[in-house]
Amino acid sequence: TLIIMAPKTKADVKAARSMAREEKESLQAAGVTKDLKKQMQGDALLCTVCVATQLGPGVCVCKGGGVKPPPGYDATAELLEAAKQRHAVKKEAEKLNMASKQGTVQASRAKNKEARDQGQISMADPGVVLQGDGTDCLTVVEFQMGKLGLSIEKNAVSSVGEAPSQALELGVKVGWVICEVNGEDVPAKKVNIMKKAAACMKEGPVKFTFRTPIADGFHHCAACDKFLEVGEFDGEELSGNGPGKQKCLGCAEFADMFG
Repeated sequence: TLIIMAPKTKADVKAARSMAREEKESLQAAGVTKDLKKQMQGDALLCTVCVATQLGPGVCVCKGGGVKPPPGYDATAELLEAAKQRHAVKKEAEKLNMASKQGTVQASRAKNKEARDQGQISMADPGVVLQGDGTDCLTVVEFQMGKLGLSIEKNAVSSVGEAPSQALELGVKVGWVICEVNGEDVPAKKVNIMKKAAACMKEGPVKFTFRTPIADGFHHCAACDKFLEVGEFDGEELSGNGPGKQKCLGCAEFADMFG
C-alpha cells in the first residue's frame, strides 16, 4: 500500500523549529551541555529511590530491585546528575593519566635541551626552541621559493601534501600552529599568513615558526590556543573538525552553553 504524506506547511515547520528551540533552551537552563547530552544518550533511570541508572556509576542496592519509574516520569535531572558523575570519574582518570605522562614529557624536554646544549641537534633538522614548562615548543622551518606543500585552517596545518612536497620533506606535521613568518608575528588567520608568506617569498626563502607539541598525543585547541592531551577532546572534534577548528571539551561546552 502506497501512503502519500501531506507536505508540511510553513506553520508546521515554524512550530517544529519553535519546539526544538524551546527544548534546547530548557536543556541549557538545566545545565545540559552538548557533551553531557551525548553522555545521557542510551542511559535510563533504574530506581527512583537510589537514582541508579543503567550506565552508572551508581548501582542499585535497594531491596526488591528498587522502585522503577512510572510511565511518563521525567528522569532528566537524575540522568543529568549521573552523566556529571561519570564525566567527573572520566576527568579524574584522564588527570591521573596526564600526570603519568608528564614524566615522559619532562624527560623528552630535558633530553632535547641536553642535545641542544651539546650541539647534537643536526643543522639539517628544523630549528628547535624549547618553551618553558608548557606542552609545546617553537620549531623553525625554512622553505625555499615555490609551493609550500601544505594547507592551513586558520593558523594550523590541516594537511601536508604527498611527495614531492617541501613540507613533507622538511618534516612538517598536521596540527602544527604557525605563529611567525620570517621572525614576525602573524595573526591567527589564513589570509594574513598566506599574504605575508607570499610577500616574503618574492625576496627569497621563507622561515615559518611553528608551535609544535613537545610529545605525541597532544592537540591544539583553536579556542583556548593551548596544546592539550587527546583525552581533553571529543573524538568527533579531532576527526570531524580537525586542526584550526577543533575545540577541547571545556571550550566546546562553553560554546554550546552560550551559543
